[in-house]
Amino acid sequence: MKSIDIESIRSFDLINKNLLNTWADACSVLLEYRKHKTPVNFKIEGPINSATKLKWQSLKNKVGYEDLESTAEFAGYGMGLLIVISLADLKPVSRRAKGDGVDIVCSKTITDNDNFLNTTTEDYLVEAKGSRNKSAVKKHLKAGIKQSIKAPGNVYVVSTEFETPSALTHFRK
Repeated sequence: MKSIDIESIRSFDLINKNLLNTWADACSVLLEYRKHKTPVNFKIEGPINSATKLKWQSLKNKVGYEDLESTAEFAGYGMGLLIVISLADLKPVSRRAKGDGVDIVCSKTITDNDNFLNTTTEDYLVEAKGSRNKSAVKKHLKAGIKQSIKAPGNVYVVSTEFETPSALTHFRK
């Protein structure tokens, strides 16, 4: 069984480390809020399909993560990125602006002349959703698919819930 580690979110290149740390912290907070112990079984379904073990490190200071809806949004970004990086063999390139219909740009390869405002047909766009509750994961996946419909090219939508925990994925060219 493959194992993925939330701590690896902190080490991804090109995206600001403070942002990555917030996303990784949010994942850990929600997993512990749901009383999970590391490692936990983590099932991913859809075009990215894998039964994995999910590992993380406990945070000593959780102050600032009390708004669990915001924390779930941040955790969704982290898990969406972790899933496509770990299981679809992509590399993070940039974070997109609100209104683009997607959150993150990834690519199979990274070149020195990547411009954070541009995407190419070789890029993979990621729309990531996070939820504290299992009951919302399908609804969030559908919302992500609808939200990303205008985004050109390869799009992954990843909806993660932290109650079980698990994730649903969707892909379109």
